[in-house]
Amino acid sequence: MAIRQPGQWPPVTALWQPADYVDDLKRGTVEYSPQWRNYAYHAVTVPVGTIIQGANFAQAGPLTEVFTLDRPGTITVVDCNLCNVKPSTRVLVQNGMTVQSWIVLVGGVQDRQFLTGRGENLVGTVLKPPLNVVLPTGVVISPLPIPSL
Repeated sequence: MAIRQPGQWPPVTALWQPADYVDDLKRGTVEYSPQWRNYAYHAVTVPVGTIIQGANFAQAGPLTEVFTLDRPGTITVVDCNLCNVKPSTRVLVQNGMTVQSWIVLVGGVQDRQFLTGRGENLVGTVLKPPLNVVLPTGVVISPLPIPSL
């Protein structure tokens, strides 16, 4: 597998990947490009002052650091999927989805367990997935193997 070069799109293929690629749930760091919309499971380097619209930044586990800015300042994300993205005062969110959740198995079926409260209220809280919780119906909820935070 070759190391991905800056500006090479798509960011991960069978032939190349970012240098910090770990697995399908931690796909490495890429630079933001307005031509690309799906950054799920990636960390992203973004120029200060950028306005991003309609992109997917979803992550596998709660409070994942996603955005690295190239210098002091802010970026704006509008109508983006920020599921499990750690809130930051440097990222201004307009109309985005900001829920925090774990991917779990419920009775053998993959599902998401959404955490209570809004993302910004969870910052600083140590979050772990549920461990083999048995519901009154007898269904077992157990965490999927997700890279640690």
